[in-house]
Amino acid sequence: MRLFVTIAAALLCPVVLGAESEQIATFKSFEEAAYDCAPYYLLDDSTVRRFLANPEHPSGCGTRAGIKENVIWQFFEPYRCNDYAERTRECIAGLRIQDVNERAQESLRCYLHHYGKLIPSKKYFVPLPDSGLLQLKRDDYLLAGTPWHVLEEVAEGNFSREYELAKALFIGAVRGGFLDFSTKEFYMDRVYTQFTFPSLLSEEAARCQAKVTREFHTNDPIALVFEKIKRCLEVYQPLLDLLKESAAQLVAKKPKGCGGKSSGCGCHSCCVERNDAYYPRPHY
Repeated sequence: MRLFVTIAAALLCPVVLGAESEQIATFKSFEEAAYDCAPYYLLDDSTVRRFLANPEHPSGCGTRAGIKENVIWQFFEPYRCNDYAERTRECIAGLRIQDVNERAQESLRCYLHHYGKLIPSKKYFVPLPDSGLLQLKRDDYLLAGTPWHVLEEVAEGNFSREYELAKALFIGAVRGGFLDFSTKEFYMDRVYTQFTFPSLLSEEAARCQAKVTREFHTNDPIALVFEKIKRCLEVYQPLLDLLKESAAQLVAKKPKGCGGKSSGCGCHSCCVERNDAYYPRPHY
């Protein structure tokens, strides 16, 4: 019976809460990203095919900031030399180009010449935009049933109710594709791609995860994962900032009559019938 209730809750929670409960992690290949980019620059498929056949040929696909190191590195198999990353950064730092598209193209050439071999068809993790991270956190609160009074405290910068935060962070880590649920280990390459802190890829961070798993004696996966976030991931403070901002957004849309310590209501339970009024169903 308990298993049935758990499965039923898992199936119904998107309907009841107005929040997406499935994983939202996105994985794309370099090839797919090129085809996705093409319409924005009015490029046809034949142009994309020529670009993929010879990536050093100008294509028009860039970003306002040029090549993003925390994303592009995944699509290359590094050369067998210790300084490939340093030489790539030096190459990009030496560019004296103002045009965004030209700079993106030359930056890509730096990777092709110094970093490694391009792997065009294998899919890798694509980071969420800032708005997507906030959407993720808002949904995490809803799925965790975070009480209104806790949301109000977090919105004011009070993070004292750690276990409530731990539940929301655990849900977000799984849904965002950052955590291997079976092992409770973080995919540190994905966390780095999302948050860009180089320390996340260090051997020290990997050893820290293993140490917490070995020494933190608990049968509670939420507590274990939260301990790893606090002790091993440099992203703890940015995550608190995200929790604060997303809590403030939810609190700002709270309907009258909802919340309060005396009501015992969760983030969603006392206003299910008016859910769409204060928090429209998200679409990823």
